[in-house]
Amino acid sequence: MKLPRKQKKQAAESTISLINIVFLMLIFFLVAGTLATPIDKALAPADTAELPMTPSDPLTIAIRADGSLFWRGAESTSEAVITILQAEGQKDVKIIPDRELPVPLLVEQVKALKEAGVEQVRIITIRGSRAAS
Repeated sequence: MKLPRKQKKQAAESTISLINIVFLMLIFFLVAGTLATPIDKALAPADTAELPMTPSDPLTIAIRADGSLFWRGAESTSEAVITILQAEGQKDVKIIPDRELPVPLLVEQVKALKEAGVEQVRIITIRGSRAAS
């Protein structure tokens, strides 16, 4: 006579490892999503095309597309700017280049300022990530 075998109860599969994986993915996406906050889509960034070419900061030099300098409310030359900066002992200068300024001209101006003793040259530009219109 055959006796019926006792069926072994199968152990319930643990879902803890699955929960851990999902939880870690959730944390990852929360952190990754907050690293780069999106810009408000309704925001229209300012365009500097209408900015007056007289920067309020006396240490800001504007360089036009043709390479001419505009500094302290008047057109100037590189040599004159460097002479005044050296006389005043200025070591920090900001440059606002025109969008159409060729890069070699900008590099040439920065190199001339560095050779004249300016320690820090900051180039001010419009942020490149514009909302698609």
